[in-house]
Amino acid sequence: MIRFSDWPLKLILLIGDAISSMAAAISLVLFIMWLAGTFTVQGWTGTILSIWFFSGLILATLEKHGFCLGRVFREVQGRASILIQETTDPEKSELSSAQGF
Repeated sequence: MIRFSDWPLKLILLIGDAISSMAAAISLVLFIMWLAGTFTVQGWTGTILSIWFFSGLILATLEKHGFCLGRVFREVQGRASILIQETTDPEKSELSSAQGF
Protein backbone atom coordinates (compact mmCIF):
# COMPACT_ATOMS: atom_id res chain seq x y z
CA MET A 1 0.00 0.00 0.00
CA ILE A 2 1.33 3.42 -0.92
CA ARG A 3 1.01 6.16 1.66
CA PHE A 4 0.29 9.68 0.49
CA SER A 5 0.58 12.95 2.33
CA ASP A 6 0.14 16.46 1.01
CA TRP A 7 2.12 18.27 3.72
CA PRO A 8 5.19 18.67 1.42
CA LEU A 9 2.91 20.38 -1.09
CA LYS A 10 1.64 22.75 1.59
CA LEU A 11 5.23 23.51 2.58
CA ILE A 12 6.14 24.30 -1.03
CA LEU A 13 3.12 26.61 -1.26
CA LEU A 14 4.30 28.51 1.81
CA ILE A 15 7.83 28.76 0.42
CA GLY A 16 6.56 29.99 -2.96
CA ASP A 17 4.28 32.54 -1.34
CA ALA A 18 7.10 33.69 0.94
CA ILE A 19 9.49 34.16 -1.98
CA SER A 20 6.91 36.12 -4.00
CA SER A 21 5.99 38.26 -1.00
CA MET A 22 9.64 38.90 -0.18
CA ALA A 23 10.29 39.93 -3.79
CA ALA A 24 7.34 42.31 -3.68
CA ALA A 25 8.57 43.88 -0.43
CA ILE A 26 12.18 44.15 -1.55
CA SER A 27 11.08 45.66 -4.85
CA LEU A 28 10.08 48.84 -3.03
CA VAL A 29 13.50 49.12 -1.41
CA LEU A 30 15.33 48.38 -4.66
CA PHE A 31 13.18 50.88 -6.55
CA ILE A 32 14.09 53.59 -4.05
CA MET A 33 17.76 52.64 -4.32
CA TRP A 34 17.47 52.73 -8.12
CA LEU A 35 15.95 56.23 -7.97
CA ALA A 36 18.83 57.31 -5.75
CA GLY A 37 21.33 56.03 -8.32
CA THR A 38 22.93 53.44 -6.04
CA PHE A 39 23.16 50.76 -8.74
CA THR A 40 25.85 51.13 -11.37
CA VAL A 41 24.92 48.08 -13.45
CA GLN A 42 21.95 48.75 -15.71
CA GLY A 43 19.16 46.16 -15.60
CA TRP A 44 20.29 44.51 -12.34
CA THR A 45 17.20 45.55 -10.38
CA GLY A 46 14.67 44.38 -12.91
CA THR A 47 16.49 41.11 -13.52
CA ILE A 48 16.79 40.17 -9.85
CA LEU A 49 13.20 41.16 -9.03
CA SER A 50 11.74 39.26 -11.96
CA ILE A 51 13.75 36.13 -11.09
CA TRP A 52 12.62 36.20 -7.45
CA PHE A 53 9.00 37.03 -8.18
CA PHE A 54 8.49 34.54 -10.98
CA SER A 55 10.35 31.79 -9.10
CA GLY A 56 7.88 32.17 -6.25
CA LEU A 57 4.94 32.13 -8.65
CA ILE A 58 6.27 29.00 -10.35
CA LEU A 59 6.59 27.23 -7.00
CA ALA A 60 3.07 28.22 -6.02
CA THR A 61 1.66 27.10 -9.39
CA LEU A 62 3.43 23.74 -9.23
CA GLU A 63 2.10 23.26 -5.73
CA LYS A 64 -1.47 23.88 -6.85
CA HIS A 65 -1.05 21.30 -9.60
CA GLY A 66 0.34 18.90 -7.00
CA PHE A 67 -2.75 19.37 -4.82
CA CYS A 68 -4.99 18.53 -7.78
CA LEU A 69 -2.95 15.42 -8.57
CA GLY A 70 -3.06 14.45 -4.91
CA ARG A 71 -6.84 14.61 -4.91
CA VAL A 72 -6.96 12.49 -8.06
CA PHE A 73 -4.56 10.01 -6.46
CA ARG A 74 -6.78 9.67 -3.38
CA GLU A 75 -9.87 9.13 -5.51
CA VAL A 76 -8.21 6.56 -7.78
CA GLN A 77 -7.05 4.43 -4.87
CA GLY A 78 -10.64 3.30 -4.36
CA ARG A 79 -10.52 3.39 -0.58
CA ALA A 80 -13.75 3.70 1.31
CA SER A 81 -14.35 7.07 2.89
CA ILE A 82 -15.89 5.49 5.98
CA LEU A 83 -15.41 1.98 7.35
CA ILE A 84 -18.32 0.68 9.43
CA GLN A 85 -17.09 -1.45 12.28
CA GLU A 86 -20.43 -2.40 13.82
CA THR A 87 -24.07 -1.55 13.40
CA THR A 88 -26.95 -1.26 15.87
CA ASP A 89 -29.61 -2.44 13.40
CA PRO A 90 -30.45 -6.09 14.31
CA GLU A 91 -31.41 -7.01 10.75
CA LYS A 92 -28.15 -5.71 9.33
CA SER A 93 -26.03 -7.44 11.97
CA GLU A 94 -27.82 -10.80 11.40
CA LEU A 95 -27.38 -10.43 7.66
CA SER A 96 -23.70 -9.60 7.94
CA SER A 97 -23.03 -12.47 10.39
CA ALA A 98 -24.85 -14.89 8.09
CA GLN A 99 -22.70 -13.78 5.14
CA GLY A 100 -19.50 -14.18 7.15
CA PHE A 101 -18.65 -10.51 7.61
